[in-house]
Amino acid sequence: MTGSRDAAAALTLFVSACATAPLAPDPTVNISGRWSIVSVNGQPTGGGRNFTFAIEPPVGSARFGCNSGSGSVRVDQGWLVGGRDWIITLALCPGRMDFEHKGFKILEQPLAIERRSSGAIRLRNANGSIDLVRA
Repeated sequence: MTGSRDAAAALTLFVSACATAPLAPDPTVNISGRWSIVSVNGQPTGGGRNFTFAIEPPVGSARFGCNSGSGSVRVDQGWLVGGRDWIITLALCPGRMDFEHKGFKILEQPLAIERRSSGAIRLRNANGSIDLVRA
């Protein structure tokens, strides 16, 4: 029983360290284009046409399952900054809205653009993270 407690404690420390790791924006990443959202806060979305992110500054759009949002964006030295003009649709889609509140909440604050070793991109701030792969 002690071993499982030790493992649980180690996992908790690891997750805490990851969650509080300093933001590392990468100004060399080209985020323009179409992306598939593969996870929100580390939880896999399943990707596909209902989980998309498109960036063509000065405009961006996102879909986290059911509803879509779009508005102004800018990229500034490794940061993606959304404007306050984003409009989000309000359709109710039972069973397809698990990621929406989390995803759109993350987009409310400037996001560090981070390159992942797999070629994916992570957008991250204090509200959480969104992992993207090219669509």
